[in-house]
Amino acid sequence: MDINVNANEICLTSFEVLQHRFYNKYVYDGSMGKIDTSFGCIIKGQAIFKGKNFEILCKEGDCFYIPDEISYQSFWTGSPDILFYGVNFRFAVTNPGNGSLDRNFRLQKINSANNSKLAEKIENLYFLQEKSMPLAISGFYDVINDILPFLEKSTIPVINPLILPAVTYIEKHLSQDYDNKFLAGLCHLSESQFYNLFKKSVKYTPVEYKNFVKIKKSIYYLNEKHLSTEQVCELLNFNSTAYFRKTFKKITGVSPGKYHSCRI
Repeated sequence: MDINVNANEICLTSFEVLQHRFYNKYVYDGSMGKIDTSFGCIIKGQAIFKGKNFEILCKEGDCFYIPDEISYQSFWTGSPDILFYGVNFRFAVTNPGNGSLDRNFRLQKINSANNSKLAEKIENLYFLQEKSMPLAISGFYDVINDILPFLEKSTIPVINPLILPAVTYIEKHLSQDYDNKFLAGLCHLSESQFYNLFKKSVKYTPVEYKNFVKIKKSIYYLNEKHLSTEQVCELLNFNSTAYFRKTFKKITGVSPGKYHSCRI
């Protein structure tokens, strides 16, 4: 497989394994785009993943891969139980010009040589995480090595590798303050070169992109971690709850409360 990645210049910056349990039905709204890349396995129930140009059915025993930034919804049904494990992760690029591993592939059902064994490994990561994070991370790399040969590459243009250091820095430091000059320095570009390349590739200015990612992260905190608005504002360094609600509505079109009520 031809993957434009130098393994010595990437590092794992985000990793968590979640167990999800629901009954009868559940809808996940990822229309804002994901924060992290994920792979997972379905133990009970089934899901349909829908996006602009795709619809993928995954059943009990199937494994799936979901890249970050993709906009989609998933519709889950069970009889009555729904149980699946999801591994959220992010690789950061340490040098400009290097591709980012997790942004290379499309949303897909993983058709591995041994799906049942792969699903067992993914489920086991959840319990390894509770015992020892180093063991879980070691197991994660083992699963990644199993998955990679079976992943189909995305046809969607990826972010320009020259600005990836700035993109990954923004995504890792949402609560900190920094300017375009600092971000340009990370990419070894002049400020004007950086700004133009960033806007052309990401379709946002650096400030707009930071706010966009902060709102995506706030959705995760509100809906998956069940944090209060005040806790989210403090974690993401919003000046006030009023400013957070204003920014949230500007980006999503609805208030935080209404967005949550429309999810299921």
